[in-house]
Amino acid sequence: MSLDTSLQNFQQYKNSLGVFAVPIAMMRNNEHNERRTWNPQKLEELLNSIRKTGGILTPGIVELRINEVGKIFDVEISDLLGGVNSLLNTNGYDPENSYYYFNVLGGNRRLLCSRILGYETMPMRILHSLTPEERLEIQFVENATKTKIPPHEVADSIWNLYKLSISGI
Repeated sequence: MSLDTSLQNFQQYKNSLGVFAVPIAMMRNNEHNERRTWNPQKLEELLNSIRKTGGILTPGIVELRINEVGKIFDVEISDLLGGVNSLLNTNGYDPENSYYYFNVLGGNRRLLCSRILGYETMPMRILHSLTPEERLEIQFVENATKTKIPPHEVADSIWNLYKLSISGI
């Protein structure tokens, strides 16, 4: 699959709830993101760009996920989809005791800048019910199209996509 084809598929996921201002307190960095390094100069440029424009212009991508507490109570994603706006209400939200969180798939640098700048929310496209392969594909496309990635991180991404494709997950 070409990067162009992948981008087209990525922008038309059937499991998209749309773009919302997601509270930063409800987001977790994806522990499986191959992107582990950021160029400090590029990060400073992004910070300056965000300051100049007055905010984040391009939404990031998150996936609505059930956490361990939700699994204990057998909460399903479908149980949460009825009212997206109610999911985004931080009143009473406790990351340790809530049933859900938003896993960041794209926009980790923008999220870091938002935290540095003290923003409470960030525009995010909310997806749900993705396969592991779709998660990796989104991360790969997002990283490959935003800024130069060190070759070893590109290789890790491709290797993980390959392992998923042969395992049949």
